[in-house]
Amino acid sequence: MEGKKKKPVGIMGWHQMYNFGSQLQLTALTYIIRQMGYEPEIINYKPKQEMYRVRKNIFFVIYRMFRKLHYVGNPEYLSDIKRNIFESYKKENLCFTQTCDLSSDLYMLNDLFGAFVCGSDQIWNPYYGDDKYFLNFVEDARKKIAYGVSFGVDMLPNQYVSGKYQKLLKDFSLISIREIQGKEMLSKLGIRDVPVVLDPTLLLDMEKWNDLFQIQSSGHGDYILCYFLGDIRRHLKYINKIRNKLQKKVIVIVTRERDLKLPFEMYSEIGPKEFIVLMQGACFVCTDSFHGVCFSVIYKKNFWVFERFKRNQINNQNCRIDSVLKILDLEHRKIDGKRSELNELQIEWREVEKNLTKMRKKSYNYLQKALYTAFAATNKLHVGITNTCCGCGACQAVCKYNAIEMLKDCHGDSKAQINMKQCVQCGECKKVCPFREKENLTDIVCTRYYSFQSKNKEVLMRSSSGGASYEILQHLSQQGYLIYGCVYDNESESAIHKRLKREELYRTQGSKYLNSDTCNVMKEIFQSKKKFVFVGTPCQVSAVDKILKNRGMRKSAVLIDLVCHGVPTNSLWYRYLCEIKEKLHTSKSVNIVFREKKYGWRNRVMVIEGKEGGKYKRNSTRDLFYCFYNQGNCLEEQCYECCFKTKTAADIRIGDYWGNKYRFNKKGVSRVFSVSPIGDHIIDSLKERGSVKEFSIKDFFMEENCVNLVKPVYYDSLQEELENQKPLKKLKKIYCDGWYIRHLYRLKGFITSYRS
Repeated sequence: MEGKKKKPVGIMGWHQMYNFGSQLQLTALTYIIRQMGYEPEIINYKPKQEMYRVRKNIFFVIYRMFRKLHYVGNPEYLSDIKRNIFESYKKENLCFTQTCDLSSDLYMLNDLFGAFVCGSDQIWNPYYGDDKYFLNFVEDARKKIAYGVSFGVDMLPNQYVSGKYQKLLKDFSLISIREIQGKEMLSKLGIRDVPVVLDPTLLLDMEKWNDLFQIQSSGHGDYILCYFLGDIRRHLKYINKIRNKLQKKVIVIVTRERDLKLPFEMYSEIGPKEFIVLMQGACFVCTDSFHGVCFSVIYKKNFWVFERFKRNQINNQNCRIDSVLKILDLEHRKIDGKRSELNELQIEWREVEKNLTKMRKKSYNYLQKALYTAFAATNKLHVGITNTCCGCGACQAVCKYNAIEMLKDCHGDSKAQINMKQCVQCGECKKVCPFREKENLTDIVCTRYYSFQSKNKEVLMRSSSGGASYEILQHLSQQGYLIYGCVYDNESESAIHKRLKREELYRTQGSKYLNSDTCNVMKEIFQSKKKFVFVGTPCQVSAVDKILKNRGMRKSAVLIDLVCHGVPTNSLWYRYLCEIKEKLHTSKSVNIVFREKKYGWRNRVMVIEGKEGGKYKRNSTRDLFYCFYNQGNCLEEQCYECCFKTKTAADIRIGDYWGNKYRFNKKGVSRVFSVSPIGDHIIDSLKERGSVKEFSIKDFFMEENCVNLVKPVYYDSLQEELENQKPLKKLKKIYCDGWYIRHLYRLKGFITSYRS
């Protein structure tokens, strides 16, 4: 136990892949690190794939979508059987952290681990990648180790990915790569002299693998083992030639449902351990898999390796196998489709063992030195701000030492920055951060669900939907509560939170699709001893909830949050405003209505009027701000990591009642979630102010996509172009065309949400 406290190591790898190689390389890496005297744990993170291209083939998206639907209707599909086997293997053989779904969960690991290792496998593959596999959540760069990482491809697909990779890799001090081609790619990105090391599976010899799984060595068996991740039917003529020469039966490890029809002995329901048993008992191996080659080498099995990808494919991954064959001097074991004779069935293993032993020593020494260097770095308690900072200002409000400032980042958004000279590492800021500890949240599945429409026509017209927020604030104001709400400030051209008098409550009506400044309000709330109401986004409300609970004053407040799509970056908003002012021929502030109700509740119309005359009016389908905002490609970074889609710290949640239930309603209807007994009491009071109807919470999940939007790979590039004042019309053509693709991705997200 004492050793675990001193030398814990977090491993970031592809454990979610139901693939023999992925699981076995994690098993090997964990084993090696433990042998070195450390306590490794695999970080339990399951990624979302980022969209790497602006335009994607529509037919491919439709195909993938219908495959998902097929799985929904077929729970006994081969992949589901396999899932259970692999989950059992992971439970028995691997050690995991608690589940980390979001960046905020990962940041909590900084205080738990003295070093972080990413690798091995294709975790930096641009077609499957995720920023987290670059350890972007690790606060101390000296703790970041890349061991045997693979790009999986020969080249990065476009300039967006290249620029992104340069930023993610620049603070890495300890990088090693698995493929020779990967070393060349890093060199092009400006990172040179990177060592090439072995995949973790190759660090263990045959005896260690057998001991690990308690397998008795049986020498060469009486079968030819075929393990193909690609289409095995392309290579049947070669497999039959080998079978005829050796006069042995053929065993196939099934990876595709259609392969079950082949005239061989089929093994489908097996896990990583059974894979190794089959491998060590074979007399010959045919494969197109990288780890199929690795274990053939470990168990000294004569093998042929086949090309899985065509050379001209954009996502060609042949370089992985090419590299390991070159390192071990086994390039002659590859069949590329041009070879007609298979005379060289036997491999001269003496030379291979020599090369392997040399590389094992080099790889082991690199990892050992890297871990020692990482642990030699300072192990102070880090309270650094996460990249999921929403700029609420709660940390600044509770800091007694004035060590935290709210500063604008490169996108113009307020983020907390710690002055380490004044910081005493007390950790009070962590206690109120909405993205750090989330035990205070209630799942909205457990809430009561209502629709509401105000009977006051004037209130209804000024409100974006049914007027629920305004009517609640009026009611609570009459009960003596102070009101803190969001208004649009024309002078600063931004949304701000402020304390409002009863006659000012009308200013809270209507949508403001911006991140509001709450810093001054947070300071006031922290010092307040009076009962109050706070209305804001879910992350802002969570911060207020934590402040109040730490002070033991939660019962003195009513908290109301909103169904939130996310907030755009200020770089988009200010660029948009600048262009609108040019159209209106004014340099002064303008009056803005984000959703003008007189054109219809569902017809979201942006109306902007200049004080010197002139009027701008566009429907959301034509307005440039809405084009970027609705597609979600220009939100603040924390919005892609939102943990409040289906959870809340509020007493009440409010939003538009979208969906088919009120599709013919033109005046607007609010959806209201009652989360607490206080919420129930307030909703009872609303019955005097309008129409209240209760529905099943299932209606919400059927109508709403509760899955986070995926941050696009081109995000940084888009922000940079906005800051360089590129015209929005031109940027729209590059980044917003192909809207149908994005709607299909939303549908795919809904299907995923429905399955879970």
